[in-house]
Amino acid sequence: MKIDWDHLVEDLNCGTCGGDHLAMAAITKALGEEWVIEAIEYCLSGRVGDELARSVLRLLRPQEARDYCVHLFMTDPDLDRRRTAIDLLRAVAFRDTLPHVSTFLDDPDPTIQNWGAGVLDQLLWCQFVEPEECADTLELMRTHPNDEVVRTYEWITDFLAKRSSDR
Repeated sequence: MKIDWDHLVEDLNCGTCGGDHLAMAAITKALGEEWVIEAIEYCLSGRVGDELARSVLRLLRPQEARDYCVHLFMTDPDLDRRRTAIDLLRAVAFRDTLPHVSTFLDDPDPTIQNWGAGVLDQLLWCQFVEPEECADTLELMRTHPNDEVVRTYEWITDFLAKRSSDR
């Protein structure tokens, strides 16, 4: 595969900048958006190797993957696919995912609520968001009718307290 670096630099508008986030975006652009959708659909298929596809998506965290997972959550009539999309979103979540978490917590399906709480867990664990940014969402989790969501809230607050004391 030949990469047009000049075009890639222009497309990412990165000039002389670098860094992991730009490298991940560059790899995703070089592979093309179609591979992201194919990787997600492979994950949703439950076939042998779906964990490999998930791991690649997790490593690169493409914006297209987050967008597609949210799209599936909002539009797919198949509940299992909606659930799996939110589960996968936990792996590719980035700070732009935070506004969606309250929507997942409000979903009538307990599994989607649990995976939604897991999205926030991952955002905080990976330090893509700060606890102050998600205080309202944490409060929703603290008072949530789903006991598993409340347990995730408790786990999050415990690890945040430990991380804070370790600094």
